[in-house]
Amino acid sequence: MDTNNAKNSQTYEFPPSPYGTYFELKTNHFQLEEATRSGSFDMKYRHYHSTYEIYYLLEGSRYYFIDRNSFFVQPGSLVFIGKNRIHKTSPAEQHFHHRFLIEIEEAVMEHWFDEMADGRLSTLFTDEMSILTLTASEQTILNAKLNEIKEEAKAQKELYQEMIEYLLREMLLFSFRIKSKNNATRISSATFQGAETEKIRTVNRVAGFLADHYREAHSLDELSSLFFTNKYYLTRIFKQVTGFTICEYLHIQRIQKAQEFLRTSLLPITEIALLVGFENVSYFEKIFRRYCTQSPRDYRISQK
Repeated sequence: MDTNNAKNSQTYEFPPSPYGTYFELKTNHFQLEEATRSGSFDMKYRHYHSTYEIYYLLEGSRYYFIDRNSFFVQPGSLVFIGKNRIHKTSPAEQHFHHRFLIEIEEAVMEHWFDEMADGRLSTLFTDEMSILTLTASEQTILNAKLNEIKEEAKAQKELYQEMIEYLLREMLLFSFRIKSKNNATRISSATFQGAETEKIRTVNRVAGFLADHYREAHSLDELSSLFFTNKYYLTRIFKQVTGFTICEYLHIQRIQKAQEFLRTSLLPITEIALLVGFENVSYFEKIFRRYCTQSPRDYRISQK
């Protein structure tokens, strides 16, 4: 694969602050960002995309919602997000957090999958629980690799982007080795204790139900009855833990299914709208534009 330096790449350095970016690098192949957030910072956008993402938490704590499960991540947590997986972070115990984010373009990452570890690297991103908890010594090694990446980006010597890609590949192999260990620690909702555990389990059950029954209309009264909880409490904890409202999450499930139909079938848009749970095609098109920034028709054309 051609890894020539992208002409439009940029590097920025910012001083540490309670709310800001320490480091950012964008190229045609990947994006890197180290940032801190404080207060009640929440991801404001609805999140799924065709790039592969790696999220490394250095300080603080977060809820991390992936597809239909919520996790509690703490310093040393390394999260792998495959393409088009629904995901979002939201505040947990501490509002301050410090994280390093890596996004790698689909074609680049899938080329790396083909080249390394007989394709097994892809399991980092496709397993249901794609989260690793690093030991103190593993964090030290990973932090050193990230510092090397930042130094390369800052100096911008000849072939610096190729060197960064080499370091990113090293990081993936290092992570895969940890995942493959028998004693690798995996994060699950069982990380929580007591009432917190039950809250996460309830939200995960509701998310799973909505993902499996996305075509159907669901009232809050119906959901609260199904899951034996107060509808106002359910609304609050679902938003707190996933970062999405129940309606937003259901819309995303429906839009993802609609995208699949648009890519793989010749069905009329009106029929696709009905198949994914929208009775009104105008409303379907409005929601589709909200999440995809283009009409269903334009999306279908772009995928040919």
